[in-house]
Amino acid sequence: MRLAWPAPRHLIVPLLISVAALAMVHLSPYSLRKILSSLALILVFLVPGYLAVLWAYPGKGDLSRRGRTVLSLGASVFLAGVVGLVLWATPRGLQSGSLATLLSLLSIFLFAMAYMR
Repeated sequence: MRLAWPAPRHLIVPLLISVAALAMVHLSPYSLRKILSSLALILVFLVPGYLAVLWAYPGKGDLSRRGRTVLSLGASVFLAGVVGLVLWATPRGLQSGSLATLLSLLSIFLFAMAYMR
């Protein structure tokens, strides 16, 4: 298996968003957490689904741009919902920090899977 180096930009940008969200959740003061909601929306609605679609359909000719966009949004909402349900079932409950942490870790895992494929 031959890996592309450096990794393509369309894989690096979602990874950087995920790492930034992970850092912001755990390192930012509590007063700034309300401002960072735009980064959280990008993390919830775009990144996990986009990386999952890139992992499932890596070729440019596999899906049209519109199909890739719709499938990415649907997969992101689905993955965020599943992670939310899992967190809701835990004793700590559903908290924004734990949701952002799990979605960031899921995105990093999906990045690795998409890059290896």
